[in-house]
Amino acid sequence: MARAKVKQRGDDYRELVEGLKKANEELNKINQMKSDFISAVSHEIRTPLALIKEGVTQVLDGTLGSLAKDQERSLSIAWDSIDRLSKVVDSLLDISKLDAGRVELRRTHVDMPEVVEGVVEEFRRLAESKRISLKYNRPEENFEMFIDAENIRGVISNLLSNAFKFTKEGGEITVDLEDKGKHMIMSVKDTGIGIAKANVPKLFDKYSQFGQAPAGYKEKGTGLGLAIAKGVVEMHNGRIWAESALGKGSTFIFMIPRLSSETVFREYISYGIKEAINKESFLSIVVLRLEGYKELQKKLKSDETITILTGLEGDVRKILRSNTDIFLRDTGECVIVLFGTDRSGVMVVKNKVIEAARRYIDQVQKKRKTILKISIGISTYPEEARTSEEMLFKARVRLIPMYTGPERRQYYRKICKIDARAVKEEKELMELETVDVSEGGVCIFTDSPVKKGSMHEFIFDLPRGLGTIKTKVKAIWAIKEEGRESYRTGFQFTEVSNEDLKKLRSFIYSGSRGE
Repeated sequence: MARAKVKQRGDDYRELVEGLKKANEELNKINQMKSDFISAVSHEIRTPLALIKEGVTQVLDGTLGSLAKDQERSLSIAWDSIDRLSKVVDSLLDISKLDAGRVELRRTHVDMPEVVEGVVEEFRRLAESKRISLKYNRPEENFEMFIDAENIRGVISNLLSNAFKFTKEGGEITVDLEDKGKHMIMSVKDTGIGIAKANVPKLFDKYSQFGQAPAGYKEKGTGLGLAIAKGVVEMHNGRIWAESALGKGSTFIFMIPRLSSETVFREYISYGIKEAINKESFLSIVVLRLEGYKELQKKLKSDETITILTGLEGDVRKILRSNTDIFLRDTGECVIVLFGTDRSGVMVVKNKVIEAARRYIDQVQKKRKTILKISIGISTYPEEARTSEEMLFKARVRLIPMYTGPERRQYYRKICKIDARAVKEEKELMELETVDVSEGGVCIFTDSPVKKGSMHEFIFDLPRGLGTIKTKVKAIWAIKEEGRESYRTGFQFTEVSNEDLKKLRSFIYSGSRGE
């Protein structure tokens, strides 16, 4: 009998669990239907609202003729009502997207103090009209964050709007921003009417509204602003909270952790891969690395190294195809994300990036009298990698130096590993390891330094059926490799036939790496 009771209880428990699962699924379906309904209705309302607003604006501007004072007053009231309704619709759309998980963050590398100052300045005129003191305690030093700047601007704007809404004439609103190293903290403090302690925990609930705005304030709002702000901050892995008491004002604070560059790089590349899958297209990345970045920071001032990277970004941006190509920068490394670009396409971009980077680095080296070493690597989805981790790994493994020092030649060079041999005096052939080749010469690894000006004879077997070429060369320079018992040696072509030169050019300007 005891076993039967235990079995019955187990069955009852399983039935209860199954019932709860089904109820939860039904609630999720209902919630999804509600979000879809709000989103659909909001979209439907948006278009006629925009048309009505445009029509009223044209009448108020006098485009369609002059107005009597009573007509102008009535239309102004209508315009304000349309504007408030538009904001309600926007809020409903935002909250429905957050509920449905359809908001995707588009993080960029931004100067956080500048972002905050931009929003604060938008409220200056309102502060003057309401005779409210608006202060911004900007940090002494700028600092950068990887954030969705547009959404964070919306959070700051919402907090400031609320502060103005509940602060009387003659009051104070103070904005503070602090760099805490691993995270940043921002607060908006006002001397307004405050909120009862019991209501503070409910502030960020949807449709919650507490307190009465001062007389003369027109906007009532939807009670969605703080819920939307909470959603955006939490998507940044941060948190938002409030401290307030009736009659003593309120302080709204939010914290956002600093993401590592690696996290952001992977996030953007993952987003690009999703886009490529949806559009049945390609995705490529180009990695640029300023070698010895930490040593360079010790040699130069910290802000100078940042300036170098910023300048490099600016010059390289000019050669990118469109605004859809994302350029992410962090200490010592840049990652360019190229949507819809296959292997041959990224090779073209790579060559353009190399030339732009070289021109910029040449200028910097002359100005600062220091040698800068830049390396470049590429990878493509789905040809070479399937995940963001694989793409970054492949590009970094392939990082190859772009020569910017005295050994640099005037010709476009192609990084390659092709079969090559040196013809010895006794007509023996010695295998060579090539680094790169151009129309004017070749770079090869040698076990020992080669005498400058010495003459040699090389044979190259070109891939893709281009055949063999034979040329005489002269040693121009040799540089010892760091951490290796070998030398990187440059040879200038002195004798090469026109036919062989055509083969060489065909190889150099093709997409093949010759590996």
